[in-house]
Amino acid sequence: MESKIRNLVIDNVNQNPLKIEKMNLGFTNKVYSVKVGKDEIIVRTNNSPEVFKKLEHNLKKLKEIELPVPNILHIDLSKNNYDFAYVILEKIQGRDLRYEIEKMSISEMKDVAKEIVEYQRITMNLPQGEGFGKCNIGEKGIFNNWAEFIENEITQLKSIFEDVLGVSYFQNIVRSFTLLREYFNKIKPLCFLDEASLRNVIINKGKIEGLIDFDWICYGDPLYNVALIQIGTLLHLDNKCMYYVEEICKQWGINKHERIVIDFYSIIHIGHFLTFQLKMNNTEIINKLKYIAEKLNYKILAELLINQ
Repeated sequence: MESKIRNLVIDNVNQNPLKIEKMNLGFTNKVYSVKVGKDEIIVRTNNSPEVFKKLEHNLKKLKEIELPVPNILHIDLSKNNYDFAYVILEKIQGRDLRYEIEKMSISEMKDVAKEIVEYQRITMNLPQGEGFGKCNIGEKGIFNNWAEFIENEITQLKSIFEDVLGVSYFQNIVRSFTLLREYFNKIKPLCFLDEASLRNVIINKGKIEGLIDFDWICYGDPLYNVALIQIGTLLHLDNKCMYYVEEICKQWGINKHERIVIDFYSIIHIGHFLTFQLKMNNTEIINKLKYIAEKLNYKILAELLINQ
């Protein structure tokens, strides 16, 4: 694969790569950092051209609202020259928040949390969607309401939850969903950056340098993204980094009921994480996810039943 990346860089940039490094990130794309001369670029590849079909459109719209997103240098979805679609982007200097946050100060975490929520609020000012769920900016989501989107997520993950955590655990998820349905039914189709979590937020010297990975966005509840940040933090980081999660909640002005919703969304994200980790046969991570899931489940039901 490296030889193909070398050739496509030569074809498009007219320079011989000095270094090609495969990055261990991305669940759907193969991503490479390539050094050419004094500069670095990112090459993203995928067997399915559909994945990148509206990337250029999404980045254009986000640039219009002044979000710090990368420029596309070249894009080819034809698969005429290579057996994959690819996009070449400028590289934003820095590393994913996940790899920087543990050495950041409390003040730096606070500033990043404030900035991330501000970027989400700016994105939410884009025209509301005509549907809900993950799609491209301006497209109609396939779900009629947010409750329908969440119910579909739960249904898709049913076998994972039952196999890993048991039938009764899944029944508790359904019970919590029923108790929260009124909240879900009130959600408007607001545009938000669902993938701007511990990944895709590029940090350089304790500050946000840019945001990446916009193959799609989501219309619905931006707290769904807060839950993704929470699960990544609980799973991968030192407990002190929960300050970042709580600061994000503070910046959003989260109330007690919304905090329960974030925990419920977190269980859905756990289901997706389990799906991936089971394929990787990563027992240590699977056991940690099970522990977090069980802890959250008891907490959510206790809070919901008390408030009935």
